[in-house]
This record gives sequence, structure tokens and C-alpha cells, in this order.
Amino acid sequence: MSATTEYYEQPVAAGPKQRSLSTVVAVFATVALAVAAVSLWQVGSSLSKQACVEKAVGMYPAVSVSAFTGKATGALKLSFVDERQKALSSCG
Repeated sequence: MSATTEYYEQPVAAGPKQRSLSTVVAVFATVALAVAAVSLWQVGSSLSKQACVEKAVGMYPAVSVSAFTGKATGALKLSFVDERQKALSSCG
């Protein structure tokens, strides 16, 4: 061989252990991303529903009105029952 010939090392192909390890890492990463996406979606959905319920309760508070009914002093009566129920049913 001549002195000007340079030797280059050929890249070694990944062995079966390296391939299987990279496959496991890829699968793990994909599953982790899917779990994170589902978790974020559920948190967003929960916060949206909670905000809707808080809005309905704020608009139609449950105030005891049985003390103001005069002679009718029976079971506890609440104000805005129908309105609050309609608002809460729209929350889903």
C-alpha cells in the first residue's frame, strides 16, 4: 500500500441489541406522549366543566327562602331551583 492511501473505518451497522433498545425507547416515548396528551385533554375538560358549574351557581345561588314564606314553614325551600337546574344541565 502506498503512503498516500488513507484508511477509513466503515461504520458498523447497529447490532440486534442496539436496534431493540432503540425500538423500546421509541415505543416508550410514544406511549409517554400519548399519556401526556390524554392527561392534558382531561384536565382541560374538567376545568371547563368546573367553570360552567361555578358560573351557574354564581348566577343562581341556593338561598333559603322558607324563612320568608310566612305561615308555610315546612321543608327547606331554595330559590332559583329550576333556573339553576337548567343552567347546570347545559354544562354537560
